[in-house]
Amino acid sequence: MRQMERHLLYRTLQTLLTETTGRLADGVEFNCTAFGGESAMGVVLDLIIERYFDGHGREIKLPVRQLAETVRVRPDEFVRALVALGAIELASNHIKERMIQIDEASISETGTLVVRIRLGGWLTYQLESVCQPEVGLRVSQ
Repeated sequence: MRQMERHLLYRTLQTLLTETTGRLADGVEFNCTAFGGESAMGVVLDLIIERYFDGHGREIKLPVRQLAETVRVRPDEFVRALVALGAIELASNHIKERMIQIDEASISETGTLVVRIRLGGWLTYQLESVCQPEVGLRVSQ
């Protein structure tokens, strides 16, 4: 069951990455206002999701150069993809939020650009829903 939910989540995220406006199956409306960085949005979002599932939580620090090399994009493409992901706005029941929010960008003592992001409530809820154990299932004894 969880595999199917994960598949549906990835299909929903694909819609968010390829369309500029629309309505998702759950009634949430979305609008993307940024242009540029679209080519790397998918791999950067995959990396963000992977880090979330690895236990980094809702607030994630991203060392740009290191992670850009991991997903095989240039650092400037990585940053543009983060900005484009941050420009995806979701609205439901008169509540608007960004899919991700860029909270801070700083340069470490070693000269590394580090961007701190925070996942929006909708994305966090969706990710939690696919990683929670099934309720009501029992292991046979």
